[in-house]
Amino acid sequence: MPARMTPLVDTYQELHRCVAGQETARGRRFNAFLAEVLRSGGLHDAVSDQRGLRGRDETDVSFTLGHTGYIMEAKWEREPVSETPLLKIEGRLKTRPPGVRPVLVPMSGFIALAREHAEFHAGVVLLDRSHVEAMVSGLISAEALFHRHLAVTSRRGGSYVPLADLLQGDAQGPPPSLLRSSAQGIDGQELDDAWVDQVVDLGSQWGQYEYVTNIGFAA
Repeated sequence: MPARMTPLVDTYQELHRCVAGQETARGRRFNAFLAEVLRSGGLHDAVSDQRGLRGRDETDVSFTLGHTGYIMEAKWEREPVSETPLLKIEGRLKTRPPGVRPVLVPMSGFIALAREHAEFHAGVVLLDRSHVEAMVSGLISAEALFHRHLAVTSRRGGSYVPLADLLQGDAQGPPPSLLRSSAQGIDGQELDDAWVDQVVDLGSQWGQYEYVTNIGFAA
């Protein structure tokens, strides 16, 4: 894991250990944390908690990639989110310049209805916990993740791309020698110090992440 990512992993683990009654405070910290993750991943103008014109709305995180502006809504709740947050952030586009792209990041995932809505209304970029943890651990930079998400969805449609699909064919990713025992039949492990020097335990139900050559992302 790149040394610069270690503080992010530590902060993420603190956020994950949130106890009952602290959810609101965690939400505010999570916004600032995501902005820091994005800046560390090449999106240097990322900022959190921005009030809209005349205070009519609040954007959790905003940033630009190339000439495109992004606004992000982040959720860290107990239950998967419905389509309501999707509709909410879509509505904010009415007060933004044309071309701004909305992003929804619910750490608890989506209910089936929200996924179905996103398939036919692909204006909102959908990310989940796996994408966040990959950026936190340095497996993929924020800049690369959003570039690839746009490339994949432009080709095949939709607004959600599984993390493994974004990591496939990563020429700058782990070398072929990076293998880890898995259910897919790979029985050897060789960690190349040029890429990582430890397995990253992010403290969630996703467990310890390793990139498995030619297979994708495995826990």
